[in-house]
Amino acid sequence: MLNMEKHTDRSYLFLLGIAGSLIAIIGDILLGYAVEELGFVAGFGIVREGHSGIALWRLVLSLVLAMIAFTLYLPALWEVSGRLSRTHPKSARAFWWLSLADALGWGLLHAAYCWPIYAYRLLGDAVGSEIADSITNSLMQAVFPFALFYVLLSIVPFGILFILIVPGRSVFPRWTAFCTPAFLFGPLYILYYQVLPLNTATYTLALGIMNQCMLALFTALLFGQKPAADVRPKNDARESSTPEA
Repeated sequence: MLNMEKHTDRSYLFLLGIAGSLIAIIGDILLGYAVEELGFVAGFGIVREGHSGIALWRLVLSLVLAMIAFTLYLPALWEVSGRLSRTHPKSARAFWWLSLADALGWGLLHAAYCWPIYAYRLLGDAVGSEIADSITNSLMQAVFPFALFYVLLSIVPFGILFILIVPGRSVFPRWTAFCTPAFLFGPLYILYYQVLPLNTATYTLALGIMNQCMLALFTALLFGQKPAADVRPKNDARESSTPEA
């Protein structure tokens, strides 16, 4: 169980999260920066016409990097939950288990992006672009319910984190709440998709919104910590009224 007595701060775990974020962003660059023709194909803008010529090694390496990155996220997220347990033990456990589900989902979601691109690349050579477009669009439609589920699920633990930090009763300063994915994802999405002109750079940035949010989160939590005297253990009445198991 997570609790204040057992948890020891390990700030270096946030460095693993930062490293994972950077690795994941490199994986996103491998998918996006090789694309020059940005005509829409399928997947709500994920698959573009330029993917018809993408080198297959980029897709394979991107998947490998994503698996490494999401594994590195876990120790950092464990550290977040451990520190949250000082003031919000039940919510800290919920954050941890939801984060575990998220990490699995991110890996599968990245694969679900890569598979249609891979198929589009091979089909374009074998049967031509028109049939490749149609089949790839069908693949992305099949993936959509799964992808939507994990996109929505990914909001939940970071929504919890935002809500716990904002009142100022957690171990993290209030300002760090504005570095969580729950706060940053929307503005970055609008920036890349609505404000900035569509080009290879903005398309690549748009692919990596979540990983950029994670980089901001772990960096903020590494440097944003309250003095121990300012932390009031288990002061949430609803969470402290029931003894910890």
